[in-house]
Amino acid sequence: MKTKILFVCLLSLLGVNVYSVSDYSNAHWRIYEIESLLVKDGLFDSANNALIDIFNQYDYRFAEGISLAADNLFCNLHKTWNKDSTIIDFYFRRFARSYSADNLLNFFCKCADSITYNTIKERCSFYDSIFITSVDTALIRKAFMMSSRDQEAIRNQDYIMIRIVDSLNLIELEKILEKYGTFPGVKKLGMLDYIDLRMVIHHTSPKQILDKWYNLLMQLIKDGEFAPSEVAGSIDDAIIRDGTVIDNKWAIKYTIYGTYDYKNLCIPVKDIEQTNKWRREIGLPPLEYDLKKRGTEYNEAEFIKEIKIIDE
Repeated sequence: MKTKILFVCLLSLLGVNVYSVSDYSNAHWRIYEIESLLVKDGLFDSANNALIDIFNQYDYRFAEGISLAADNLFCNLHKTWNKDSTIIDFYFRRFARSYSADNLLNFFCKCADSITYNTIKERCSFYDSIFITSVDTALIRKAFMMSSRDQEAIRNQDYIMIRIVDSLNLIELEKILEKYGTFPGVKKLGMLDYIDLRMVIHHTSPKQILDKWYNLLMQLIKDGEFAPSEVAGSIDDAIIRDGTVIDNKWAIKYTIYGTYDYKNLCIPVKDIEQTNKWRREIGLPPLEYDLKKRGTEYNEAEFIKEIKIIDE
């Protein structure tokens, strides 16, 4: 498996287009390849070339690509803006509205020197100002309002109000679907405002996510509007919330993508090999790789001592 991934990644580095550019799940998978096969082994120049290839092909705004590119540039490659101003400026034109300059610097550019730090803030603000002229500000305000009342109900642990808010937000989400024909995502809203809308969708009923909107969410991954890790998390979360009580014990179905943990144990999937195929289809790395990053153990026998698995 590793040999095949390395071969595909090397083809990408040579400029061979081995994937359909129209499917953004492939961009996410290539980020995983770069992280696991190039950055891990200290091949920073090769990683940089591969990242440039992705940003040339895709209007890519998601956190895993941004953090990998920023860390690679400032912490591993050459570290200074003056030496790589053209490359860094190339990245930030594509990072616009993905993260605020402060977030980008605080989380992803810890190695940046003071000159780089100040220049990044300036360039981010400039490109953000261009991007903001293209967004639907009315939709952004609506997403913020929906998210705010959702979070307030959760903070107050007011379960009656949570149900009321979820019902009101569902009505608004249906209106958005009717108006736009889909859920606008990161390319239309920018990362921060996209998160507001995504979290409201995440908190709707399991039936909406698993039945009514499932195919739509899959398409939004392919279109580059929703991140695969977040959609997979919403689907697995909906499966968990759709559980029941059997013999005084909480009982759930197997999750699909293995994205949730319980007491440092991965909530099980039915078949890891099949799960990895599903994960690959939406651009997620193999479950084993993800578990290692999370520091999570996979042990179904231990898990079912506390939570029953419904095998259907």
